[in-house]
Amino acid sequence: MANRPAESAKGKRFSRRSLITHETEYGPVILERIDWRATFCRSSIEAARARAIRVLSAYGAPLDDLLAVAPHGSAVREHVMHVRGEGPDSLPALAAQLLEVALHLLAYLDMGEEAAKVVPGLAFRLGRLELLLHVYEVEAEIQAARRLGKPTSDPYDVSRNDRVIRYHARLIAAGSTDATKQTAIAFDLSDRQVRNILKGKAGSNPVDSDSA
Repeated sequence: MANRPAESAKGKRFSRRSLITHETEYGPVILERIDWRATFCRSSIEAARARAIRVLSAYGAPLDDLLAVAPHGSAVREHVMHVRGEGPDSLPALAAQLLEVALHLLAYLDMGEEAAKVVPGLAFRLGRLELLLHVYEVEAEIQAARRLGKPTSDPYDVSRNDRVIRYHARLIAAGSTDATKQTAIAFDLSDRQVRNILKGKAGSNPVDSDSA
């Protein structure tokens, strides 16, 4: 089986890989070789770990205690996803998973070639989790900006209901003909949710409502 110089590839210069072409009786076969120790650098993994810790600290997870029990992060993940019941796609759960993968990767990096078969798969998970965490953080920032000054824990919590009713009443007093729709937009609710809030208040203290 003869070898010839690797063919050029547009992405090769960005991915730290080498392409090797083997001539076979069925035609050329191109193989990829990746130096995983050069590709998955420690600083990137440490940055991902720090990012996960920042999110989990803001969430209120007792990181010091949990990491003392399980230094590679499994107790943190267990606490967030099972003790507190966070879904796997929630921001805290993604951060817990990212922290666990990052801590495992850092441990494997110190094992040399023995970890060569494990590190690429973990690094793929690290990249995926870090991307998801970024997307969820952006979404959370957008939602926080839209709901600035408005409670977000429960779509029908009492304090927000009062704010909805007062906001709607001011629009009616100003002569608005679509007060319900404007209120729904302002509080990130549906028209139906606004109407239900207004109906709930009407039993004890009726308020005017538009027909929207």
